[in-house]
Amino acid sequence: MSIVRVDSVDQHELSITFQIASSFVDFATHYLTIMDQNNRRKASASIDLLYAEIPQVNRIEIQQQNKVRRDTLLYSPLHKTTAILQLQGKGLLNSGKILFDDPLIQAKEICENEASSSFHKKVVAVEISNTDIELGSKVFRVLSPYAPTAVCSLFLKSELAPQIMSPVNSFIADGKLKTFEITGNNFSTGVTLSLLPTDGKIVGRRVTDDKIQIQLLLPIFEETKSYRIIGD
Repeated sequence: MSIVRVDSVDQHELSITFQIASSFVDFATHYLTIMDQNNRRKASASIDLLYAEIPQVNRIEIQQQNKVRRDTLLYSPLHKTTAILQLQGKGLLNSGKILFDDPLIQAKEICENEASSSFHKKVVAVEISNTDIELGSKVFRVLSPYAPTAVCSLFLKSELAPQIMSPVNSFIADGKLKTFEITGNNFSTGVTLSLLPTDGKIVGRRVTDDKIQIQLLLPIFEETKSYRIIGD
């Protein structure tokens, strides 16, 4: 950005013409100092340069446990979850902050010499305290006073697979809804259940870390059939 012309409108007003290159990326508040002919400071002013387009996030990489994953953050119910979140795209300003809709997920800035953030990349640290959090899609926003808000999401998944420990009783397949509980461990909030074969319906509701309530609906069969309940 450069000043190409300064005109005096009257003794109280100046007209300033700027030239901004197409490669300009320093969208922020810029300060001007106005000097007289003797190179003495006469006045100062500021101007906010705004990025007009919505920032783009084309790729999300999560560095965690010495591995890099796309779009997926692993949550541990046993200890604090930490990871490095790297966004790649366009319009990712240094002034931008990452804010998750779920307040249990905190994004923290990393020192510039560690992160190497740029107009096309934003790097932050992500932290989840050892707490009960719902798994699944997590929406976050890239917020900056100098650009529109970008909305993105990643997937939060437990690093510990749920385990079903208790036996499941036999049922009469009469087409009626059955409700029962099973025990095990690592039943995180948001755990999902599925059936194999898939010709029935199953819904699980977490009660505690080691107990889940199940609603099961099976079609009517004339012969005995075995199913597997799979937790994810």
